[in-house]
Amino acid sequence: MDWSKHFMHDYWQTSQIDKLNTAVNALVQQERNTHSKTAERVDALEEELARAVLVIHTLLEVCVRKGVFSKEEFRSVVDEMDFLDGIMDGKLDPRALREEE
Repeated sequence: MDWSKHFMHDYWQTSQIDKLNTAVNALVQQERNTHSKTAERVDALEEELARAVLVIHTLLEVCVRKGVFSKEEFRSVVDEMDFLDGIMDGKLDPRALREEE
């Protein structure tokens, strides 16, 4: 990225323009590295989430098969838990659980 053409005035020295180019290039590289690390973290979180979903689904299925509870009972309790944070939206804000402890 060479943007020195915008500074072709007599008061800019070549060394100053070179320093600016170096600084801009360093910032661009830093941004690319940050984006790459973020993408890696998102991929890792998606992997973890997929494993957690598998474990939860497996536990639910084992409990239903063993007669611990039925799927209907489970759904009823899910609805009850869903409202713990005050909003019936199919998810539970973890802060609602921390406040109870």
